[in-house]
Amino acid sequence: MKSKINKFFAWIIVLLLVLGLVGFGLQDVLSRWGSSKLATVGDIEISTKEFGQDFIREINFISQNLGKNLSVQEAKSIGIHFRVLERLINRSLLDQLVRDLEISIGDTFLLKRIKGNTNFQDNNGNFNRENYNQYLNQLNLSENEFEDILRNELSRELLTQILNIELDHSKFSTKKIADYIGEERKVSFYKLNTANQKFNFEIKDDAVRSFYDTNKEKYMSNAIKKFSVLNINPSTVSSELNITKEEINKIYNERKKEFSSPEFRELNRIIFPSQNLADIAYEELSNNKKTFAQIGQEMNLDENALNFGTYSKEDLDQKLSTLIFDKTKKINTIIGPVNGELGFELYEIINILPSTTLSMNEAKNILKEEIKFENSLNKLAEIIPIIEDKIASGETLEEISKDFFIKIEQFEKINGEKLPKKYLNKNLETLFNNATFENSDLIQLEANSFILIRLDEEVESIIPEYDQIYDLLLKDYKKTQEIKFLEENINLLLTKYNFSEAINLKKIDFLYDDIINRQNNDSKFLKKSTINDIFQNSVDDYVIEKIVDTPTPYIILIKTLEVIPANTQNNYQDILNNLQNQFNEQFKNDIAVSFIANLRTKYEPKVNFNLLEQIIDNIQ
Repeated sequence: MKSKINKFFAWIIVLLLVLGLVGFGLQDVLSRWGSSKLATVGDIEISTKEFGQDFIREINFISQNLGKNLSVQEAKSIGIHFRVLERLINRSLLDQLVRDLEISIGDTFLLKRIKGNTNFQDNNGNFNRENYNQYLNQLNLSENEFEDILRNELSRELLTQILNIELDHSKFSTKKIADYIGEERKVSFYKLNTANQKFNFEIKDDAVRSFYDTNKEKYMSNAIKKFSVLNINPSTVSSELNITKEEINKIYNERKKEFSSPEFRELNRIIFPSQNLADIAYEELSNNKKTFAQIGQEMNLDENALNFGTYSKEDLDQKLSTLIFDKTKKINTIIGPVNGELGFELYEIINILPSTTLSMNEAKNILKEEIKFENSLNKLAEIIPIIEDKIASGETLEEISKDFFIKIEQFEKINGEKLPKKYLNKNLETLFNNATFENSDLIQLEANSFILIRLDEEVESIIPEYDQIYDLLLKDYKKTQEIKFLEENINLLLTKYNFSEAINLKKIDFLYDDIINRQNNDSKFLKKSTINDIFQNSVDDYVIEKIVDTPTPYIILIKTLEVIPANTQNNYQDILNNLQNQFNEQFKNDIAVSFIANLRTKYEPKVNFNLLEQIIDNIQ
């Protein structure tokens, strides 16, 4: 059926996205490159194929983060190819050292890491063979190939653990920084009482004109673009579907297997290096002398390491599935020993999930949606060529919308404002920026999604003339003069009176007390510069904050009441520990750089830079 074909292509798209290779024709490129030797590190070769895969993956990664397609030449101009090559060389340096030191990863540790990988687990955190196989299929790797790659990765990981050196930094330097970061100030907020302040002076036009000349760019209007968009996809072309119960029943019977789930069994597993040890354990389990968990503990296997996962009969090889899915084998049954690839295996059935089948009544809504979607796809395939013809003949968006009952979406974009969320990841910024007052070509977003774009209105950003905004200018200018007047008055006031006198005389009004630090302050009165000034002050000193962005400007005074040292606070040790960890990480980075530099001297990487340039230039 067509629905199955469409599902197949959907999976192909998903797979390409997972691998990060959409849009670069990787296979074609790699076929031209072959697997020539691009570089050597000791006895290890870096092939053009390996470089190409990593390079293209890197471009796609950067493109996704930028929200735009990064071209190969753009990537080259910023040195992405060198960064990828550097990463491959560093990895090969470690691999060569691993070989020389004969570091290897055992099967037990490898198995533990595989089962602990969240990509291979179900929603309950248990290893899932189906997820594992699906992951390998996506990467086009056999189980052995993947395990070899993982062994190399784990070997490098084991090697790099020697770099995790803890540095005993000077307690003085760490403490000094912690004291600075953690220091707090208790302050009081006051507001200048303006009840008796009389602001009354003549405002001259030339002063307002001068204010305009100095600040006119602040009044620049927004650039606005208004768009109409016709979104053409299965959901916008779908129509009501009349389907009988008999038709649903027929389709259900034809596809009944799709609505059935086989029996699943959840298993624990222990691998023994010899059959003798496996037989002994089996006897202890059969006689209830020990539990599976107890034997696992004796072999340093926790609950996660014991759990083998949940499988259907088809997930296991024939020999094992016959044993596990024997109808006489119930929960807590012990099976084995089984001679497996990694050793002699004992299994415990810990859960049985019976097979299930959705009834026709349960499946009908699913089938209806599938049929509706398939019908919409067919309709979409029919109308796309017609729409293209209508565009070519000059029909308007409104006419096309009316012909196919597709609603026109309208929105506006102001200055550097982002596109609507639905278009953010479509790399459509350039298309919208270059849109004209005519219909765009039909633009394909995804396999079954198309849009038409039209610019409806464009308003340029301009600086308004003086006369156009005179009232606003007058208002803003008056504010600046008011705040200047208030600032002069507060300085005179605090010269004449001390704080206590000013408060008693109602010249300033108390607002509230607060405790502030250098990092986290949510007070609406505090700018960063003000905070810096407060931490320069001593007890009883104050700073003045001018509040202008309000209908009526006013003055705030912040008086320092108390200096609270960092070492008196409950989280002081946490601050010290965090700093220590940051210093350690920096030190590890420095050590790693030195370590890699020594390996470069030892193994002398050699690169064919001419070939590197050819590769980059040949990518389309």
